[in-house]
Amino acid sequence: MLSLDSKASDDNSSTAGATAPPSYDTISANPIQCSQSSVFSFHRKNQKRTAVLFHIRDIVLAPDFTPSSVTSNVNACAAALPAAEFSNILTRLNIEGHTALYWAIMNNRPEAFWALKKLTSCYSSDCTSDLRIACTITSDHEMFTQLNLGSYSEDRRLREFLGCPQDEIQDVPKMPVHGH
Repeated sequence: MLSLDSKASDDNSSTAGATAPPSYDTISANPIQCSQSSVFSFHRKNQKRTAVLFHIRDIVLAPDFTPSSVTSNVNACAAALPAAEFSNILTRLNIEGHTALYWAIMNNRPEAFWALKKLTSCYSSDCTSDLRIACTITSDHEMFTQLNLGSYSEDRRLREFLGCPQDEIQDVPKMPVHGH
């Protein structure tokens, strides 16, 4: 008969000295506890994150944009979450497939962009690409240059390897359309 009780086995075989697993009675007497407070804490954290994302979305997309309230609204959102989590929200493609920073550029909201950028610790490659696209679509060469988007290190190394020139944005005056 096989015994899992280490005291009952006096055998000096390869299992001697190995610790026997706990009995079923020991395991069932000490089940893993999942306290209600940790479940509710997780739920509250998700609610807070969702609320912050909703407010950031309003700052960069809502038609009733008020530039004078941007800084206080952004700071209130930032205070609701740990800095790294807030930065992560700003640099993820989570607002209609783009970053909050992208939408601030696209909707010509420099107050919002700079307030959000100040609280962004680093850019993911998705975020950098998104910013390049926004600057290109809006022909915002000044922003493109300020953000140093033409010489981002990981892209620059690949471009140099391939022999490609750096990105440049040129404003081309729009030609008037004449009727026939």
